[in-house]
Amino acid sequence: MNIKQAFHDQKYLEIVNTSDNLISSEDRLMLGISLYRLGRYDEALRVLNKISVEAQELVKSLFFMGKIYQQKGDMDAAKQCIQRYLVFYPDDDEAYDVIQAPQDVADMISMPSKELAQLYAQQGHLEQALDIYANLLKDSPEANIRDIALETQNIFIERTLEQWLERVCE
Repeated sequence: MNIKQAFHDQKYLEIVNTSDNLISSEDRLMLGISLYRLGRYDEALRVLNKISVEAQELVKSLFFMGKIYQQKGDMDAAKQCIQRYLVFYPDDDEAYDVIQAPQDVADMISMPSKELAQLYAQQGHLEQALDIYANLLKDSPEANIRDIALETQNIFIERTLEQWLERVCE
């Protein structure tokens, strides 16, 4: 059965009766709407709630797309992705950093220095600092830079885990 056609034709009961065969999120969305249209609100809510949780997880792709666009220097595309991401994750400070990043961040990173990395770390921009440390360690694996980089990485991991726990415990 063509679920899209059945949905278009408002054959909601047919969709509900074949619900065991629905795999894609789009098909399950049509199932949830069909249940709603048939007045089966509790069932519709269960189906739609599962889709909502999946959607929230999938929205994280927008954050990483924004980061990639930022690294490529396309700040307009980066901001669009991040703004869409922030609808679901409005408390993500790292996402706001992408939007508020100066246009010439890529230029500053192209000439990495230990001082710039430390400045980024002090301002809480740990991912940028880690990128710089990685570049510095490629060129010269000094012990003191490695130690500072590891310390910064540990802070980054702690913050990431704290943010994750906050979201899980909400």
